[in-house]
Amino acid sequence: MIPLLLASVLVSAAPDLDTAIALARQGRFAEALVAADAESDAVKRAQARLYVRHHAGDLDGALREIADARAAGADSPWLDEREAFVALSLRDLSRLRAALERLRGTGPDLAQAVAHYRAEADALAVTLEARDRSVRHARWVALAFGLAALAGGAWLSRRE
Repeated sequence: MIPLLLASVLVSAAPDLDTAIALARQGRFAEALVAADAESDAVKRAQARLYVRHHAGDLDGALREIADARAAGADSPWLDEREAFVALSLRDLSRLRAALERLRGTGPDLAQAVAHYRAEADALAVTLEARDRSVRHARWVALAFGLAALAGGAWLSRRE
């Protein structure tokens, strides 16, 4: 409780997106979240909270921040682009594709990033399908060996 009060006093002079980013870059994440929460603009507050969580290594928390922002009506192409990046980092193909769909037609400033994420999404889909195919194959092999062992055991028990 005391550290959060101290943090709020430290950032009370300029609680905004830029302060939150600067504090996060310094590794002062608790203070950065306080600064982010004090941001008056809902979209900038969401961007600041996402930035802090992402740079703190809390990728699941970053995705929660995006979902919370969207539920509160705060949305921006920047949040969608960051969602695509974080979802790709977590190998969350469905969330990645949803973010890319929202980024469709956002303009030339994000076109290169979107093209890169689409290529990564396609590669990830191939990788995940290969993984799923391997898991199915392994299950069938294990089942076959199990049945063979059961049949062998039954055959050996009948011979005596």
